Amino acid sequence: MFRLVHELSRDGFPVTVACRVLKVSTSGFYEWRSRGPSARDVDDACLIYAIRDVHQRARGTYGVRRVHAELRLGRQVRIGHGRVERLMRIAGLQVFTIADGAMVALGACPQCSRTTSNVSSPLMHPTGCGSWTSRSTAPGKAGFTWLR
Repeated sequence: MFRLVHELSRDGFPVTVACRVLKVSTSGFYEWRSRGPSARDVDDACLIYAIRDVHQRARGTYGVRRVHAELRLGRQVRIGHGRVERLMRIAGLQVFTIADGAMVALGACPQCSRTTSNVSSPLMHPTGCGSWTSRSTAPGKAGFTWLR
């Protein structure tokens, strides 16, 4: 609740009014504001760093399950699946998945930080943001055309 009070006060609402509406004490808000980051916030920052490292080493292809497995088995970090999911969401990490024989970009391109919903390949972004498009070349086969 105190984070919401802080955001409201930055937007110009008086702290006393925000605290009264949210039914929290103003003294509690000011005490919360003077404290440093909690142990969980510090741990989350360290874990986000490790999660980004795993995600980047996998060239953006690892999702929550694989990142969780790499942290648990490869790096012996005790962390739950839900926490990895939450931290990946906070960090804005997206996954590239296989769909219809092509790499489909879900969210932002890791190389150029552009948001795309095109069919993309994370391996084919050396300089710009191009995309793969699937076209039928023969029955049962898929061909790909590089677009710029």
